[in-house]
Amino acid sequence: MRIWLCEGAEGILINSGVITGAHPVLVESIAIIQESAALCGLRLYWTLLDGHSSRDTNDPVTRAIMSEPEHTARFAELVAAPIATRLDRRLTVGVEVINEPEALMTDDGRRDEEQWRKCPVAIKAIGDAVRAARSGTMVTAGTDRAMLAMLWNNAPGLDAVDIHVKGDQQLPSRADVIRELGIALVQAESIPLIGGYRGDGAEQTHRADYNAIFRWCLEPKT
Repeated sequence: MRIWLCEGAEGILINSGVITGAHPVLVESIAIIQESAALCGLRLYWTLLDGHSSRDTNDPVTRAIMSEPEHTARFAELVAAPIATRLDRRLTVGVEVINEPEALMTDDGRRDEEQWRKCPVAIKAIGDAVRAARSGTMVTAGTDRAMLAMLWNNAPGLDAVDIHVKGDQQLPSRADVIRELGIALVQAESIPLIGGYRGDGAEQTHRADYNAIFRWCLEPKT
């Protein structure tokens, strides 16, 4: 199960415009979710931030975290790392630093080159903080297939490929992903491959190539 943690800056404590930590209710919620997951036999894929929240919820915090080094560092140290220390290794599939960061890097369809330079640096810094707090944690950043190569080639340190397709598009095969990203042969068979899609999973021809696949919504939005 994929769990969103700080979408729209939810659970991030801020004082006078400065990030000061994670809200106690968020921390408590993680414990409750993990207890429930253990009882139900579920594993958890944690998503920290959402690139779409800046536009969808008028959230300036996520953009600041992904573009301003001071906010990146404070989020990494005071929110991401403390969250990571509370994650149960037995239940955790991985930690996604941000869902679809490309949503922060475009403006009316035009690519913001400055944001493209800053965002991968922030992803690495936050990912490094997660690993330092909980060694062995798989760190990812999910992105639309059209932007996957751009993100992968500019955000060093990602441990898995998390690729999203929209509409009725098919998730690509492992062979196609490896070829498009130029991943070395020594990694080709072992690198985790995660997919996100809309629609009917039975229609995903290459679903056996993926370590995990997530639907965006279990029920249609009304």
